[in-house]
Amino acid sequence: MRSIFNLFMVYLRSKIYFFQEEKRVLQLFYSCDLFQKCDLALKKMYRFRNPFTISKNFFKQKKQKEVDVYGEIPLTSLLLIAKECQIAPHDHVFELGCGRGRAAFFLRSVLLCSVTAVDFIPFFVSNAQKIVEALNIERLTFMCEDIQHVALTQATCIYLYGTCLSDSVIKQLCISLTKKVKIITLSYPLRDYHQGFKIIKQFAVPVPWGKIEVFLNQK
Repeated sequence: MRSIFNLFMVYLRSKIYFFQEEKRVLQLFYSCDLFQKCDLALKKMYRFRNPFTISKNFFKQKKQKEVDVYGEIPLTSLLLIAKECQIAPHDHVFELGCGRGRAAFFLRSVLLCSVTAVDFIPFFVSNAQKIVEALNIERLTFMCEDIQHVALTQATCIYLYGTCLSDSVIKQLCISLTKKVKIITLSYPLRDYHQGFKIIKQFAVPVPWGKIEVFLNQK
């Protein structure tokens, strides 16, 4: 009974967190007309489609061992990350593992940087690209691609939420990255996978289950 009660309390806390987070998003970011349009279009697309379920079913079909790998950073936490890492309008941010694209729309419309958002799941990419085309958004591109095969030469900043990526994928990314790029990772620093990286900054931001460590890495 205690375990059931604990699970219920976790569920309840996450529900309260998401409600409060959405309230803050409305207050802080909906004054940006482009973001409001993007976000409302995104919510309409996924009103009866759960992105967690879509991702899980996709990886089940691919017969992957890990299928519960989807996650989205709260936008208020992403704003904190952007400020700490000094993401600016002149940056070209590559988001590797963008999911349905909410963070990418935020980065482009609110923070005004150029964004290339990459994900492996065609459903997410095609829906996000429909919004880009409907609203005629410049300097925002969605790509359906394995992140290991993406050319990163245009990136000035890479945002990698991939907390569930395999060690081999992270190591391959480390090899392909150049010295000039700042790389933001969550939960782990890149120096754990490649000795050529250093931590420029480390801090924590809120997530539904507590806090997560953020690392600003550079080669």
